Amino acid sequence: MLPTTRGNLALKVYYVDFPVVDPASGISTTVIRGAWCAGQQDKYWDYHKLAYAEQGSLSKNAPGTLAAKLGLNTRAFEACMASAASLAYVEKATAFGRHYGVSSTPTFFLNGKRLSGAEIEQQIRGQLNQSKSS
Repeated sequence: MLPTTRGNLALKVYYVDFPVVDPASGISTTVIRGAWCAGQQDKYWDYHKLAYAEQGSLSKNAPGTLAAKLGLNTRAFEACMASAASLAYVEKATAFGRHYGVSSTPTFFLNGKRLSGAEIEQQIRGQLNQSKSS
């Protein structure tokens, strides 16, 4: 959570992983588990950035490759990947997203309104302009 206040505007940002890229293949779930496990070694955002940069070539083997590139303790990482805790993290994030009607990424909520799709920046600007005039 990254709260900020400016004048009458208060903003809270929550980042939640949500597996949507070909869920049947299990790749996004596996990559998210890897993100959580990288976070156990204080490298969540480094892993996230690297996974995003290499998203076109991700596979079920990607988490181990990304962990190695980041210099993580691979034994601890592999044990984490096999743990029920990493799967529980994905299940909790998925349930959270489904509860709020998330079906694609990115999805934002602004003043209670769900915004998603290709024109997300324009949607956010429109909501902010509407809020200013209210």
